[in-house]
Amino acid sequence: LFAHPDQDSTSRAREMSDGGAVATAPTFHTMRLTYFDGPGRADPIRLAFHYGDVAFDDERLTLAQWDALREEGRRGERDLPLLQLPVLTVDTRVYAQSMAQLRFVGRLVGLYPVDVLQQLEVDEIVETTQEVLNRAPQAKSPDRKRALREEYASTVMTRAFKLIDNRIATRGADAFAAGDTLSIADLCLVSLCSLVEHGNFEYVSPTFCHQFSAVTGLLSRLRNLPKLEGHLPPPPPPTARLVSDSAAKNAMDAGGDGAVEELPPVQLRTWSDNLFLGKACPSLTSLDFVTGSGPSPGTPTVVVLWASYSDADFGLLVDLSRLASSLPTVSFVGVSCDSRRADIEVFVKRFGVALPELKIAKLQVDFPLAFDTDKQFRSALNGAVGQSKAGVSTTLLVDTSGTIVWQEQFSLMHPLAKGQFQGQLRRLLRGDALASNGPCPISAEDDDDEYADDAVPSDVDSGDSDGMLL
Repeated sequence: LFAHPDQDSTSRAREMSDGGAVATAPTFHTMRLTYFDGPGRADPIRLAFHYGDVAFDDERLTLAQWDALREEGRRGERDLPLLQLPVLTVDTRVYAQSMAQLRFVGRLVGLYPVDVLQQLEVDEIVETTQEVLNRAPQAKSPDRKRALREEYASTVMTRAFKLIDNRIATRGADAFAAGDTLSIADLCLVSLCSLVEHGNFEYVSPTFCHQFSAVTGLLSRLRNLPKLEGHLPPPPPPTARLVSDSAAKNAMDAGGDGAVEELPPVQLRTWSDNLFLGKACPSLTSLDFVTGSGPSPGTPTVVVLWASYSDADFGLLVDLSRLASSLPTVSFVGVSCDSRRADIEVFVKRFGVALPELKIAKLQVDFPLAFDTDKQFRSALNGAVGQSKAGVSTTLLVDTSGTIVWQEQFSLMHPLAKGQFQGQLRRLLRGDALASNGPCPISAEDDDDEYADDAVPSDVDSGDSDGMLL
């Protein structure tokens, strides 16, 4: 509509819609999208412009330029609605709110439907992707932020991506996110997944999106669309191979150390200043055992916090059960975070069933599972570290003296086979010193994060020159 000012806007809209109706709009003279020089909330808008061959000024700011612009906005010297980015300037008028901007451009280029039911289907996916961004937990402490993000990935993000994955799968092999044709929903999805894949969604595994087969297939098709090629970051190179539980067990039985252990990505490592390490593990005598009984005195013990509502814990419990069967000198205990003992009883009744949606051939946990009455164990554990850090999938390695010598936070994208836990357990059993990853590096973004303890706002008023690091 803007690249060819001599062409009638209505005919141009018809061409872009590939036969579908789009809103007719007047021809504007200039369009400028202002955001940071990197990925983030402006990405779907940029992609919509490029897909529609719409001429626009892609203004990309450095952090210093943004600081200056924001000060001008605060003084009233520059039109900057809400003091946030991105902003879209149409001729001389400046508009805020990235999703309003995206729908505007989407209508212009035929990527937003006219039919109200189709709009609902598109908006469902769009708002789900934005909710993943908006609800991402923040914290000034890197250790706390990591724990919050890992739990967030295994709960909120997993639910959101399951919804999107199911929507795509039910529409067929060649379907798009919200129907049979490309829409702004696809642009939001591919932008979000690119953020995650390239490490811009801090403390969430770059391979998180790859567990959803329909999403992964759609991403591949989107990246091969001629009108989007060159405007999307390429997919990251394949990650190092994942080590299977059987390989890990064989290596442990053989006494090997370096054969299968892989150092996790930086955002998933356990640092030497982890608050759990060196603390006394609270007594397990307050637990109400639903299966089995308490650990044998004087043995190394693995304690895993789990919940029947956490999909990530199903696989973790099965993996730990396999490991426990090969290590009779180590005690294993699963402490439930469920609010009712009955939830554990229902979980136990499912033993022996297959869970193909979680890639579990048979749900079986052969070590003791316990109900944490009145949250006594978790309260004592959180009291020992001085923070509420003990949540689902937290796994502790306790030595014979009752001291926590290792802690690892697992998730769907950081399973037992990928972490350092098994290697550290081997070292403990051999009497070797445990490996150390050193102290946690301090993230520079924590010093400037105005929303450190709040949810990410709908649009952002801070960022860095290298892109949006959530």
